[in-house]
Amino acid sequence: MNRFFIAALGAALIVPVAALAQPAPPVAPPPPMAAPPGADWQQMMQLHQQERAKVLAALTPEHRTLLANLVGQLAISPTPDVDGAAAKLNAALSPGEKDAIGKIHDETRAAMQASMQGHAGARGGRAAPDLGHMLLMMAIPIGPRSVRPAPGS
Repeated sequence: MNRFFIAALGAALIVPVAALAQPAPPVAPPPPMAAPPGADWQQMMQLHQQERAKVLAALTPEHRTLLANLVGQLAISPTPDVDGAAAKLNAALSPGEKDAIGKIHDETRAAMQASMQGHAGARGGRAAPDLGHMLLMMAIPIGPRSVRPAPGS
């Protein structure tokens, strides 16, 4: 009986070890990386950078400082008030600045839409944000944004 018990115990210990020694199934390869941004994306980035430079140049030094301060406050605030910051910008802009910035934004938007003609990503029909929101979007580098579009857009 002792021999049977020892043999059974040995078999019970060997079977799990043998099962663990089996090779693991092959691991699936990782999914392919997304294609690098194409010419369309690069053109959009270039148009955005040109628009940003033109918009900042259209602001008075005082309003550029106000924009910078508001963006900084939004960046460090635990509860950023984008609508309040946009309202401050809208109230501070002179009529000439509003006209110049609106024209720059409209021209850039038209250029972007023209370059997207025929592409599935065209967004047509979306309402433009007010100038305060647009300035905040211009001031923040492209990437994940915490700035949301104006209400109703």
